[in-house]
Amino acid sequence: MRIVIAGAGAVGTHLAKMLSGNGHDLTVVDVEPKALAEVGNLVDVVTVEGDTTQFSVLRKAGVRKCDLFIAIDSIENDNVLAAETNDNGNFRTGFPQSY
Repeated sequence: MRIVIAGAGAVGTHLAKMLSGNGHDLTVVDVEPKALAEVGNLVDVVTVEGDTTQFSVLRKAGVRKCDLFIAIDSIENDNVLAAETNDNGNFRTGFPQSY
């Protein structure tokens, strides 16, 4: 399954760790290069630096070909906007999450 995780914070990193051992193709998107480097050192993922609310960044991350899109950034409005931006029907499930 192709999965794009928007947000490389604690929750996004934890999800990447949980999903990486199950044969999924993971891409993690975040605006912070340090957070991307940390998750990239922990698990086998593709990282994309950029604003998760920008469609050009999400397209670079492969949202048009993904099966699951998870918006798990620490900013709730960004999660909703990212999910709305990607509501193109090309992936099975997408959901924003706030914590």
